[in-house]
Amino acid sequence: MINMRNLDINYKKNLKMVLKGYQEIVQKIKKVVSRDFKNINLVGCGANYSQMLTIKYIFAGLIKNINCNVYQAGEYDRKIPITIDENSLVIGMSHSGNTAEVYNSLKKSKDQKAKLLAISSNEESKIAQIADLHFQYPDGEQMSELKLLFLSIITFAVAEVMENPLPEELKEGLFELPELLEEAHQLYKDGALKFAEDCADKDMIYTIGSGPTMGAAFAFGNCKLMEMQWKDASVLNACNFFHGPLEVVDDNHYFLLFAAGDKQSDYVRRIEEYLAYKKANYYFVDALDVYSGNSSLVKEYLTPFLLWPALTIYAWALEEKTGHNLDIRRNMGKEGTGYIWE
Repeated sequence: MINMRNLDINYKKNLKMVLKGYQEIVQKIKKVVSRDFKNINLVGCGANYSQMLTIKYIFAGLIKNINCNVYQAGEYDRKIPITIDENSLVIGMSHSGNTAEVYNSLKKSKDQKAKLLAISSNEESKIAQIADLHFQYPDGEQMSELKLLFLSIITFAVAEVMENPLPEELKEGLFELPELLEEAHQLYKDGALKFAEDCADKDMIYTIGSGPTMGAAFAFGNCKLMEMQWKDASVLNACNFFHGPLEVVDDNHYFLLFAAGDKQSDYVRRIEEYLAYKKANYYFVDALDVYSGNSSLVKEYLTPFLLWPALTIYAWALEEKTGHNLDIRRNMGKEGTGYIWE
């Protein structure tokens, strides 16, 4: 059994609330972003970084005349790109709003005259205070999807400013996401229970994604398995699997694959075929099990969002089986790290 009591009763309501403010958010962004902008830089740590990987795919595939890059905040903080100037938008995301690397990245970008946009759960936070524009999301169990919606609306707004508006079909798909995201929690339950039953006592698990599904693979391996369950994990890009990692395939290794309707997921599906051929231990999370619509645009650019409820359900199932509370940390924020976790 999976303890579904953790599912926020306001989950769908909160998602719809963000979308209800769509036009207001777009108008605010239009006051900050200029047609002269040449690059957008997304900066975050951990789960925030992973969600930005999903959004980058939309920028890269649909918005002309602007470059979009995603950075680990720690790397960006140490050496910001030389291209950052008054024609740059830097978006920083942190749950507390006080993560040192994210704040420092925004501050250094501001010194280079860049415009700053921040997303956090705290309007009094450091990144909220330094940014030209701040968006606050409600704190709760399923906040990843809320942040994805904020990032999506920002993407749509930038496209309008650049006079390259995204297709109306895609916008309609965005407004359909709350229903699909809520439904996804139930649809992923059987797969989550099987994964937890088989992997609760396993110490090493490989998570695999590609393109926009790389965010889900990173978040589950880095955050759910290593941070929250203290399990060894390795996050693999599907495009590189047949260039080395396939040599670890045997009866003692376990693989968790994430796929959606995007073109990059073809690589993930190829790996599934190979692992099935080898009779290997693998588990396949497919967002197309949730979306059955006919829109090719929604399938390619928005179905990767539908993987995020799977991260929640798979983690809850694992917690139930291992008895290891997802909220317990033994090192983060403790003395000796040289860093206070926020």
